[in-house]
Amino acid sequence: MRKRRALELIEEMKRPGKALRHPDDGYPIAPPYPVGPSTEHAIRSVMRILLPESDAPRSPELDDRVYKQMLVSLQYMSASTAKGILSVFHLLEWIPITRFGRPSRLSKLSREEGSAIFRAIESSPLLPVRLLLLAPKALIFSSYFDQPEVHEALNYHPRKFTLDRIALRERIVNEGDASEEDEIHHTEALR
Repeated sequence: MRKRRALELIEEMKRPGKALRHPDDGYPIAPPYPVGPSTEHAIRSVMRILLPESDAPRSPELDDRVYKQMLVSLQYMSASTAKGILSVFHLLEWIPITRFGRPSRLSKLSREEGSAIFRAIESSPLLPVRLLLLAPKALIFSSYFDQPEVHEALNYHPRKFTLDRIALRERIVNEGDASEEDEIHHTEALR
């Protein structure tokens, strides 16, 4: 009896379920990476410059969720990687004073002035300087574009996509190689 129930549970776990983006399915999510007030200030300064405005979704609540999701993402990285990324946020907060001769930190500048500094960083002839924004942008944008109101504004429906990809994987596993239309190039890794 117990064995049959265990097999039923295994089969139940194989089903895709509701394929929600942020399910409350009992799996624990890591707590946010602990940061101090100066680090939070630096992160939010960079967010203020990078996140879109005007007709894009933006609110204090959305910014708080993006910030929290960024910190949760840091928990899944090695400690040295997370600390390195956080140090880049601090560097970006102070870079207007140290590099661009501005009389103030990034958080004190207007959004336009901060954007101009970031454009100068991105167009530097030195690759290490250009790469300064890579990790902060990846962390901020991946968290921002994973929010429901942003999905809605973009008319993006990840649940359907997720269910379609689950069905595609099952078809490939059961029937063989993917076709060109499936846009899967490494089917041997799915087996």
